[in-house]
Amino acid sequence: MNKITWRSALGEILIVIIGITIAISMNKCAEDNRNNVLKTQYLESLQSDIESDRLQLQENVTRLKTKLKAIDSIVRYLNIEPEGRSIIGRRLFEVSTLVEFIPKDVTYSTLINSGDMKLLNDLSLKTSIEEHYSKNYKKLSRDYKRMENIHQKYLADYYIDYINYDDTIEGGLDFQNKKRLGNILYSMQGAIYIKIVVTDESIESCDATLNEITKVLEENSTMSLY
Repeated sequence: MNKITWRSALGEILIVIIGITIAISMNKCAEDNRNNVLKTQYLESLQSDIESDRLQLQENVTRLKTKLKAIDSIVRYLNIEPEGRSIIGRRLFEVSTLVEFIPKDVTYSTLINSGDMKLLNDLSLKTSIEEHYSKNYKKLSRDYKRMENIHQKYLADYYIDYINYDDTIEGGLDFQNKKRLGNILYSMQGAIYIKIVVTDESIESCDATLNEITKVLEENSTMSLY
């Protein structure tokens, strides 16, 4: 029977330690690779979401400016008998349609709720994303809500109390209680101007966040080549 010396015992221990270290290192490497893949998937999904939001916001600006023109055309004829009265009547109903913004925030919500936000270890990127969704979009939602309140509280009541839908479509709108209607329309104008400003700010926020995401994706792509 061979006698076990302290040298051979130490050698075996070292072999075990080295094996464990290699296994841990390989597991860590595999985990890092999985995290990098998951991080890239999140960023690409966020990129797609924000690009979609940006397009919706741009369309909103166009629609809001169209509503302003419609309001101007109505206000201009409140105190005179307009030609083409039916056109003015239809424009009154046109300005009553709400311009809404519904962000695509499923990816962001998943990042937050799953705890995977920690995968985004770039501070500038993480800050840009969090401010874009939690700060900028909240402000946007608040200012959009102001317009919705005017519609629900004042314009809807005006329609119920003073507008005959059938007569309006046929061109019989006579603008009852013109002062009230004028005040509502002026309030709507102010709310629309604010919505345009905050929408433009949100577009800028989209651009800034997309730049941060693109930069990190390009860096990750470059690193994966080595």
